[in-house]
Amino acid sequence: MIHVVGSRGQLGSAIMALGSEDVKVYESAVLLPGDVVINCAAYTDHNKCNEFPKKAYASNYGLVTNLSHACQETGAKLIHISSDYVLHTGNNNVYATTKLMAEKYLSTRYRDWE
Repeated sequence: MIHVVGSRGQLGSAIMALGSEDVKVYESAVLLPGDVVINCAAYTDHNKCNEFPKKAYASNYGLVTNLSHACQETGAKLIHISSDYVLHTGNNNVYATTKLMAEKYLSTRYRDWE
C-alpha cells in the first residue's frame, strides 16, 4: 500500500494524478511492513513560515520525525521529498531551516538511504 501525506498540495496532487489504484490516501492509517509512505507535506509559504515559525517547525520538521518513527516501528518505507532551498546557503529563513533540520534528522536515522 502506498500512503501519500500532503496529497492535496502541489506535489501530492501530481502524484495522486498518476491514477494508480495502488495509491490510496488516508486521514489515518495503520502502516504495515512493506507499505510505502510518500511525504509530500510541507508548510511552504516562506513569508508565513517567518511569521509563524512554530507552525513551520511542526509541519516541516515535527511531522517528518513522527512519520519516521511510525515507519521504523512498523517496517514501512518512508520517501521524503526534499527542497532545493536547503541547498542554497544564502536561504537563512525559517522554511529552509526547518526543511534542512528534517533532512539532517533523517540522515541520522537512515544510514542506508539512497
